[in-house]
Amino acid sequence: MLPFASCLPGSLLLWAFLLLLLGAASPQDPEEPDSYTECTDGYEWDADSQHCRDVNECLTIPEACKGEMKCINHYGGYLCLPRSAAVISDLHGEGPPPPAAHAQQPNPCPQGYEPDEQESCVDVDECT
Repeated sequence: MLPFASCLPGSLLLWAFLLLLLGAASPQDPEEPDSYTECTDGYEWDADSQHCRDVNECLTIPEACKGEMKCINHYGGYLCLPRSAAVISDLHGEGPPPPAAHAQQPNPCPQGYEPDEQESCVDVDECT
């Protein structure tokens, strides 16, 4: 019982008790707003472009590939290939690149992602 409780009438005693409980309760920190500054493995947040950008593991990981292997960076990771391997980078498949659209809006998503109908960034299946 509170030391001053015998001096207070019943309803005041209840109010004093409630105030004491409320005063002891500490307010919780408000939740931080969702931010899109977290990136998946192999990417890091670029504050200038406000997008995740690929990490070049071939530069950031000491001896990423051992022996006679060469390191080839790609989006979200890297490959270790024999030094004699030829790497062909054909971004558009066979044939010439498609003609550029004149009024094309810039892609607000990181590389490898495209906006859907709800303006959310979805992964592009580069294999298809």
